[in-house]
Amino acid sequence: MKKLLVLLVVALVFSTVVGCFSQTAPAPVEVKLGMAVGEMFGLTNQVTKILLEDELGYVVFIREGEPIVGLTSLAEGELDIYTTFVMPNQKSFADEFVPYQVKIAGDLTDPTTGIYTGCDQGWLIPKWTRDKYNIDSLDDIAALEPGDALFNVLDVDDDGLIDLFGGAVGWLVTEINDEKINYYNENYDLDMEQVVVNYASGHEEMLTSIKSKLDAQEDILFFLWTPHYLFMEYSEALSDKDGQVQWLTDPWGFFLEPESTDYYTGFPGGTVYIAYHTGFEDEHPNVVKLLERINVTISDMNTYMYWAGVTNSGEVTVKEKNEYALQWIEDHRAEISNWLVGLEVKS
Repeated sequence: MKKLLVLLVVALVFSTVVGCFSQTAPAPVEVKLGMAVGEMFGLTNQVTKILLEDELGYVVFIREGEPIVGLTSLAEGELDIYTTFVMPNQKSFADEFVPYQVKIAGDLTDPTTGIYTGCDQGWLIPKWTRDKYNIDSLDDIAALEPGDALFNVLDVDDDGLIDLFGGAVGWLVTEINDEKINYYNENYDLDMEQVVVNYASGHEEMLTSIKSKLDAQEDILFFLWTPHYLFMEYSEALSDKDGQVQWLTDPWGFFLEPESTDYYTGFPGGTVYIAYHTGFEDEHPNVVKLLERINVTISDMNTYMYWAGVTNSGEVTVKEKNEYALQWIEDHRAEISNWLVGLEVKS
């Protein structure tokens, strides 16, 4: 009888242990995170990914693509989060999809609620072009005529129009540039066209055109924005004596009809928001609360862009660049602790 009892106990314990081992742990929840092509958003993307994985226990998959593809995928529910929603450049998308298919982790009417704000964008020339031809505004560009030395140099393809480098197929800001140029051509006698690249690596192809001119100290008119590592790499070429980036001023102030701006570059300051697919907040309220709290500064972004630039030049590795995001988190641990208050963090 005792033997039978012992055998029953052993069998019970064994079956319990086997049952414990046979039960599979719940699979980590996956989040699909999208971002625009290029390093200009790398820090915010990396910080978001690291916090979701290390603090909230999610598995994050990153998809990178041109803005129109990423934003459309977000609206269709193929992405959960998109970290690079830029206002007012992408206002047409917001008008179409917010708040029914897409929601914003912040308030589109209040730039301080974005992940960061104060981004500049506009049309630029290198300092030697400014100094040699005394050019600092679109008025000066519009005053040029075919046959003028600078007009001929900036008309790279000899079609009678000054070439603006800096656009790529799939960028909403490329469409804005075309609309601005067409309006100015008709109303202010500006003879310009935008050079648009049509390659999968549109951002890098665009920069190749710009950097080749800067490296050779040749004249060029181009579009760019902050933060961007080109401003770190070519700080001397793109800076005046006060150390400020040399933008062409825009006395006409057209952005998008019927809107206008008196911002000196002709483009209003930009704010970057995190967006998410409508319904995501119901399934993952902790994630949305975190997204609403994440905030970095333009200074932080510019520093990261420096690391992106030297990585591209081969001076440091991708691993070293990514370690900057980890270091940023450690340097801002007190601030991040406040972001995590009240959230169910991974133990």
